[in-house]
Amino acid sequence: MLGFRLSGGSAEEADDSLQPDPKIMKFIIENPKASVANFFRRTGYAFQKQDGDEMAFVRKLTDQPFPRFHLFVKIVDYKFQVNFHIDHKAASYDGSNMHSGEYGEDSKMLNDEAERLKSLQSFKMGL
Repeated sequence: MLGFRLSGGSAEEADDSLQPDPKIMKFIIENPKASVANFFRRTGYAFQKQDGDEMAFVRKLTDQPFPRFHLFVKIVDYKFQVNFHIDHKAASYDGSNMHSGEYGEDSKMLNDEAERLKSLQSFKMGL
């Protein structure tokens, strides 16, 4: 199942924006032990931008700008609602934010990254 909670509950209990979608990997981090910025910084992500109540983070997979994980996070009821994908390259032409990406639950890399974040959610991140 694509839309899933990393701890407890079911996807049906999640916010409507987190309902299963075959094109987007989504999950919820419940009971985070740090702020959004600190949690994702300490898991290897760099803050990219904030647009309203949504924050974006990236984590490079090599020493080059691409490919990279690209996360979008909202805080709802003290939980982090995350949707993410892999950017394989930058936008192809000026004026577009469309780019080559990897989306969905059939991606081993996305599933592995979701599990990595899941394993870190319950640890107190320290200072």
